[in-house]
Amino acid sequence: CAEYLEQCVSSIFEKSTYDRFEIVIVENNSTTEKIFELYRSLEAQHDNLKVVTFEGSFDFSAICNLGAEQSSGDVLLFLNNDTQVITRDWLERMLVHMNRENLGCVGAKLLYPNDLIQHVGIVVPKWGPAHINELLPRDTLGYFGYLRFPKEASAVTGACLMVSRKNFELIGGFDTEFPIAYNDVDFCLRLRQEGLRVIVEPRAELYHYESVSRGADFDGKEKQVRLQGDLARLMSRYPKLFVEGDPFYNPNLQLGSTHYQLAWKFSLQA
Repeated sequence: CAEYLEQCVSSIFEKSTYDRFEIVIVENNSTTEKIFELYRSLEAQHDNLKVVTFEGSFDFSAICNLGAEQSSGDVLLFLNNDTQVITRDWLERMLVHMNRENLGCVGAKLLYPNDLIQHVGIVVPKWGPAHINELLPRDTLGYFGYLRFPKEASAVTGACLMVSRKNFELIGGFDTEFPIAYNDVDFCLRLRQEGLRVIVEPRAELYHYESVSRGADFDGKEKQVRLQGDLARLMSRYPKLFVEGDPFYNPNLQLGSTHYQLAWKFSLQA
């Protein structure tokens, strides 16, 4: 997917008003010459960009850990290759939260190409992690303005996640026991176990062409079985959370929805 990577990198350089950054691209099992031509072109064009190689089968956690190891900044931003910057001050919007006390990590607002919401925080109800207000229009205000202003959440997606190197190293980076799914949720929950906060910054917006590189996690029986295994591992690691429910999602709301809909009950009398 050279086209998506080129689009992602171009949007960073062309739209970002904050320019004190470096980009570390982690190559993993690409086979087309086109992608390697793009690597050479990007490295020739930008002094603050380099490509490193992760050997072995796809492992999101290990790939992110290698990228962090090969970078030099005090703040790390993990960004999928299938994203595209929308708001010019996205980095500043996320970086400002780094000054907060007890800040763990920061996530952004991600949109599908049709301008419907893909991610603006992750809720962890008893039945498993889910994206808040997914598929609502981009300009939706949300529950008490949730989609307009920074809010605390249990987790954010690893597709765009900012964390200080200090906190990244504090929890040992991403856990390779979650090579494909729920590694970002586990990452955030481990930060929260250290008393640190997870913040969603909806004023930092990017498009996310989700899963174009390697397909959806639920595409095919084998992937579905693996996904269920990862969910079981996550539940066994955080049993209290899955028993009591997400602390940032009111129990009076419908637990089968992430759209902040009121729960209601009725009974019939004979």
